[in-house]
Amino acid sequence: MIMTVLIGVGSGYFLWGSRVARLTEALSTLTLEQDTLRERLAAPRGEQPQPAEGTVRATEELHAINEAITGVRNELSQQKALVEKCQTIATAPDVEAATVELRKLRTELTACIADKQDLEVRCSGAAAPTPPAAPAAPTYFPR
Repeated sequence: MIMTVLIGVGSGYFLWGSRVARLTEALSTLTLEQDTLRERLAAPRGEQPQPAEGTVRATEELHAINEAITGVRNELSQQKALVEKCQTIATAPDVEAATVELRKLRTELTACIADKQDLEVRCSGAAAPTPPAAPAAPTYFPR
């Protein structure tokens, strides 16, 4: 019976120990935050307690992070402007190039129509085309 109880307590400690540790840490942090808040509220209006060294460092780190975020936002806005510029250039119609291409296509179409008509005339005009003449047989000289 004692072994069963010890096994139960041991397994409970190993299964729930990490959860209890996290809960204890969270409660300790909450207690520290409440104490800090009480100190600030208890201080007279003109007098504010001096921030701790960690708070100053955290403020400096936040300032550095905010500067980095601002830099990234500026870079993104520049890239957005570049993409929009490229998009307007790509979609803007180039009238002169389109006109030259259209003339080229019309010339090719005219040539194709003329070739088609020529082929139709050849097919309908001649019943059967004459095959080319066979080559002459080679002559062999006796030895």
